Parts: sequence; C-alpha cells; structure tokens
Amino acid sequence: MNPRYYTDGLAYDRSTGRWSEQLARELVPWLGVRRDARWLDVGCGTGAVSDAIMDLAWPGQVTGIDSSEGFLEVARRKVPGARFEVGDAQALPYPDACFEAVVSALVVALLPEPAAAVAEMARVTVPGGIAGLIAWDRDRYLQRDYWEASDEVGAGGREVDEIDSAEALGQLLTGAGLRDPQARLLTARVTFEGFDDYWESLLGRKGHVTAHFQGQPAPRQAAIRESLRRRVERKPGAKVPVEASAWAAKARR
Repeated sequence: MNPRYYTDGLAYDRSTGRWSEQLARELVPWLGVRRDARWLDVGCGTGAVSDAIMDLAWPGQVTGIDSSEGFLEVARRKVPGARFEVGDAQALPYPDACFEAVVSALVVALLPEPAAAVAEMARVTVPGGIAGLIAWDRDRYLQRDYWEASDEVGAGGREVDEIDSAEALGQLLTGAGLRDPQARLLTARVTFEGFDDYWESLLGRKGHVTAHFQGQPAPRQAAIRESLRRRVERKPGAKVPVEASAWAAKARR
C-alpha cells in the first residue's frame, strides 16, 4: 500500500468512497452481530463501515483505526459517535479478546502482510465473536474499465491484488484460527451524469490511477481517455453507470 495514495479523505469519498458506502451497508447486517456489541473497524479510512455500524447494528461501542490522519479527519466528522485512532492494522494496540466484532473492508489486500493483519483481528476478537473482510473481486473490481483501456493502448500499469476471491479471504480467516468461514458477493453501482463527471471522479481519487495517467505522454493520455469513453458511455451525453463487486467473508473465533 502506497501511503501517498491515502491522504486526501475528501477526494477518496468523492470517488471510491461512493462504492465503499454501499458495500458497507450490505456487509454490516450480513455479519449478524448482536446489539450492544463492541466493534473494531480496521483500516477504517473515511468511516464508511463505522457509519454503517452506527446506523444499522445498534452497537455498544465503535472504534476505528487507520494509518492515515487525513482519512481519520473525515471519519471523525462523518461519524461523531465513534472513536477513531491512528494505528497499524498489522500491530493493533488493543488487548486480546476485547471486541465482539472486528471488520476490515478493502484494506487487507493492500497491506504488506495480510495474514499478519487478519491474525491481529482474530487476536482482539472475543471467543464466539465475528471477524469480517471485504476485498474486490478479481474480475469485477473497481476501476476495471480504466485498466482495460490502458491495456488496450499499450500503457499497462495495473497492480494485481493477490487477495481477490472468496477462497483467498477464507484462507486468511482460517489461517488465523477462525472457524466456519462464509462468503458472499456484494455489488455496488454508482451512476454519473456523464462521462466527464465519471472522469473527474476517477482522477479525483488521487490514487494509483491518477499517478499512472499523469505519468503517460499526452498522446497516450488521450488514447486512454477515448478508449475508456467507448467502454462506459453508451451514447454521447448519456449517463454512465459504473458497477463493481467485492467479496465479503466472515468467520467466528
């Protein structure tokens, strides 16, 4: 995970966050956690999952932890009832068995040591508690259209996630000593007013896509943009629906 891509929380919310919020609201009820539970949101980012927990799960306590203070500033404003702290997902600063539910959405695949992070999640989960994960699907991931357009014009550049399936998430959970893993495919859809609206959201994320595009010479930039337009714009001036899918997995300690 490149830290420079995870500093501007507002930019994240204008782009990836729009899908993250939908995924979070599917994930939280599916986890089936009892009321008044203590929740930990690992790699909480701008607070999409924490917000869904507060709205849908009747929690006793919600704690979010993330390495980006810029993201946490947005999370604190968005979810004032939760507590947010700077920390490392691979070395959680909490005692053993202190949360009934521990969740991490769209984070573990980006970490240097995913297994270490999930082992930490298991460590802080109470016996009988639940741990949950989300990761983009290998074939229906967000920004797929951009990377396919880039490949079409010879620009390449996509960094492939190794954790991109129900099987990979299940192996992480059972490898951490958790039991009875289950998985479910979640899908989110955002509709843009037109191609320019979509393009602004795509580059406004200030992540790997933006860095890749800005690193291309002008003719190739134009080629990527036009290839992408052909993929997502059904007719000139039409609205642009963008759908992406991710796997959710859960298991008990």
